[in-house]
Amino acid sequence: MNTPIVLKLDNDTYFEMPLLKDYLADYEASLVEDSLENASAAINEHFPSVIVTGSAFIGKDIINVGLRKSLRGIVKAGTGLDNVDVAYARSKGVVVANIPAYAAETVAEYAVTLMLSLVRKLWPLQRSLRLEGWVSATPACLGRELYRKTIGLIGFGQIARRVARITHFGFEMPVLAYDPYVSAEEMAKVEVQKVEELEQLLSQSDIVSIHTVLNSSTVNMIGAEQLSVMKPSALLINVSRGGIIDEEALLMALLEHQIGGAALDVYSKEPLDITTHPIISPMASMENVLLSSHLAWYTVEAGERLQKKVGQRCIDIIREKIR
Repeated sequence: MNTPIVLKLDNDTYFEMPLLKDYLADYEASLVEDSLENASAAINEHFPSVIVTGSAFIGKDIINVGLRKSLRGIVKAGTGLDNVDVAYARSKGVVVANIPAYAAETVAEYAVTLMLSLVRKLWPLQRSLRLEGWVSATPACLGRELYRKTIGLIGFGQIARRVARITHFGFEMPVLAYDPYVSAEEMAKVEVQKVEELEQLLSQSDIVSIHTVLNSSTVNMIGAEQLSVMKPSALLINVSRGGIIDEEALLMALLEHQIGGAALDVYSKEPLDITTHPIISPMASMENVLLSSHLAWYTVEAGERLQKKVGQRCIDIIREKIR
């Protein structure tokens, strides 16, 4: 019997998964890694049963090449499936799987880290300290507490629930959540108050943290109208998907002091050059803005969980345990 092949495809946001090869080997499967640009040649050479992708887009062309060989499934090494043509794959009988909760703790901790960094003005403080050698207690570095501030969560999945736990039980923050698919009773079990309208959450929250998926109903979910109802002191955090925020509207809201600040780990198109991007670059110079490069998920512990779960999904597809 031929050894099943798993093909990991990457683009310019490549990241290593050193444990995946060994995990697959335990189940007598082999890992091949190649670039997205060389996908067709790699498929024709290796006849993979499963394709693994991080952020590389797996569309009809790659799926069709795979179907002419031995492709059974596609595994997203992550949560969101917006870089896989899921409908087409499934219409052709190709299994599509993701790893939905591997980084829930990691991303939740990162979201709270961004909140703390914003309210305590760590970015301008660090910059001034490195330039001047010492920074005295002046209004420029005067921070605030998270203690008993109201946090509003957009979406109430696994990451949001962990943010709720950390902020409510750690900082005694009242927690509001907007999620049409989660009942008020379920939220109440973890000390969270459900709000029925997004604008209600935005207007009442001191911090708004986004934790929903990106789809046709959530693209530009936070635009000029929504930003206008937020408190002038409110902070906006996004560790979910960039397209949920209208970035141009956010820039205007920041320039016009409609909100107090923002922290972004994700953007509508990635990767991007923050130093030259016409909308994001102006934010980079603002003292009330924190920017990072889609790395909220990136910890040792989350990486280990991810690789193990990706390997298990691949083996399940090869053994036809997932259909």
